[in-house]
Amino acid sequence: MNREQLTGTGASVGEALLNCLHQLPEAKTAFPTAARTGVFQVDGLVQAERLVERGLNGRNPFRVGIGFGGNWDRIEALWGSDQLTAGHMSELFLADVVLEDIVGNDMERWGFPGNDYTITFTPGDAA
Repeated sequence: MNREQLTGTGASVGEALLNCLHQLPEAKTAFPTAARTGVFQVDGLVQAERLVERGLNGRNPFRVGIGFGGNWDRIEALWGSDQLTAGHMSELFLADVVLEDIVGNDMERWGFPGNDYTITFTPGDAA
């Protein structure tokens, strides 16, 4: 697979992710399976132990997909049924992908409370 980076922006993490993933050719007909093995860089407000602006003003970005990769099954199911909204994507990306990828963290501590996000996606090796 081409390792070219894709970028999506939006008022929420979910909107930015959808804008990014819809650029993949496969996304026109099916869930882009490259999402399962790629790395996502999130630039914007991230709530963890504390609220931090990540990837902006010289700060380190928040990267997802460098650990266990998370679980994309519920996202893929909604994508396939054409019912995946930006809200669903934000919620499921946090619950199923971010927290699975970094293992052992409590969802109540995490969030994306900002209103301006950029997602940069770097495809991984195709399985």
